[in-house]
Amino acid sequence: MAGNTKEEHIDKPTNTQSEDLSAEVITNTKTTNPTPQTDNMEVHHHTHAGHGKKSWKSYFWEFFMLFLAVFCGSIAELQLEHYVEHKREIKYIEAFVTDIKSDTAIMKSVIKSDSAKEKSLDSLLTLSKMDLAQPATSKLFIGNFIKGAVVPRLVPANSAITQLKSSGSLRLITHKGALDSILKYDRFNQTIIEHNEVYKHNNDLVWESSYAIIDARIYQDTTYSNFFASKLTNKQTPPLRLNQEKLD
Repeated sequence: MAGNTKEEHIDKPTNTQSEDLSAEVITNTKTTNPTPQTDNMEVHHHTHAGHGKKSWKSYFWEFFMLFLAVFCGSIAELQLEHYVEHKREIKYIEAFVTDIKSDTAIMKSVIKSDSAKEKSLDSLLTLSKMDLAQPATSKLFIGNFIKGAVVPRLVPANSAITQLKSSGSLRLITHKGALDSILKYDRFNQTIIEHNEVYKHNNDLVWESSYAIIDARIYQDTTYSNFFASKLTNKQTPPLRLNQEKLD
């Protein structure tokens, strides 16, 4: 009995120590393992928060920057279009001014020719009351008829206004006063063209009526007249056909 009791006392401490060591290992394992898991969970939590849902301010600024880019692009395009159209407007105005200068020069020549034509017609009326059987008087009569039967006409240079109307570019003329003047000038030119047709028709009738009085060879034979210069040569003209009814 005493031996057994001693053995029991000797074995108990050993078991107690083993149990304590096991408990310590388990305790250490339990206390050390949670720490990495907690750290991993915290890292994962922060990573998730960095890619989370955007705030309304982020969406607003993205929209604002996109809108600003589109708006600025539109403004730049409009400015470029305005610049190009303004350049075209200037070119049309310059072409129109060139046409006006050409018309002005031609009109001065037409006015001068009309003044000479008027004087010749006045002389023709005076000579018609004189003795046309006289060669000198007859020649003066024919010479004044040729000068008075010319048709000095103004044919407007309308290339610029025609292009403006046909291409629809009148809208490029931004100054209302300038646009009104251009349209008014165009109407004036149309009146001149219509007048020219009437003028030519009446002048053709005058030439046709002259054939009963004046020998037509005078108009065709360059030895009698320089038709394009509207004057006679020194050669004596054929006598007039003095039919009083025709002269009247």
